[in-house]
Amino acid sequence: GEEADTPSPAHREAAARILGEYTELHRRILAGEQEGGFLVVRSAHGISNTQIEEVTALMVAIETGRALIVDFANDTYTGPRPALEYGWPIQVWVDGMLPFLPD
Repeated sequence: GEEADTPSPAHREAAARILGEYTELHRRILAGEQEGGFLVVRSAHGISNTQIEEVTALMVAIETGRALIVDFANDTYTGPRPALEYGWPIQVWVDGMLPFLPD
């Protein structure tokens, strides 16, 4: 059978919808088609903590309707950051976010 922590199809659809809506909001703010604020994140920790900070910032940006800007210029954690760590439009492991999304 299906494991208890496996996301339901409804959760997957909700996560895809939320991320899709946010990607469009982000695009409109950056294009100047919609007023909105920005959330800038610049991490300076180990790679795991940095990724947690960036995903948390994404969730805050979604909740507050702001465009997330990840400043990759900071290289204090272990060395230069890879320039293309994330895909565009925003590609996030949806299953990893599901426990944090409302039902």
